[in-house]
Amino acid sequence: MVNQAKRRLMSSGMTINSINIVLILTLVTYLINPLEPYQWKNRVILIYSNDQEQMADQLDVFTSEKSGFLDRDLVVFSLNADSGVNPAENPLSEAEYKWLMKQYFTNMENFGVVLIGKDGGVKLESSVPVRTAKLFDLIDSMPMRIHEMKSGQ
Repeated sequence: MVNQAKRRLMSSGMTINSINIVLILTLVTYLINPLEPYQWKNRVILIYSNDQEQMADQLDVFTSEKSGFLDRDLVVFSLNADSGVNPAENPLSEAEYKWLMKQYFTNMENFGVVLIGKDGGVKLESSVPVRTAKLFDLIDSMPMRIHEMKSGQ
C-alpha cells in the first residue's frame, strides 16, 4: 500500500522529499509570521524607524487615539534598525523581525508605516508619518469596516 502511494506520487512528478520540503517551508513560514494570529481579527500597523524620536512621535499620534484604535481593531508592531516589539510590547524573535523587514520594508530606508487589513493584505504604505485622520478615513471606507459599523461590531 505504501509502495503504491509512492509510485503514484512519483508518477505525478512529485517525490516524498519534495512534498516534505513544501510542508516544511509552509510550516516554517506559518511559525515565523508574527502577523498570523491577528489575521481576520485585527488590522495591523507596522511602524519602522531608524530614528527613535520619529518612532516616538508616530506612536504618540497613534496612542492619542486609543478609542479609535480599539473601535477599528488596530494593533501596532514597532520595529527599529535591529529589533522590534509586538502589540503586547514583547520582543520579536530574530526570525520574526527579519521576516517582517523582508516582507514589508525592503524599499523603505529610514521610516515606514504599513497598514495590513484583517484579510492580510497591504492597505497603506507610507514613508512619512501618518495622521490618524488619514488612517481612520481609509479604514472606514473599506467594505469590511463598513459592514462592521452597520452591524455594530
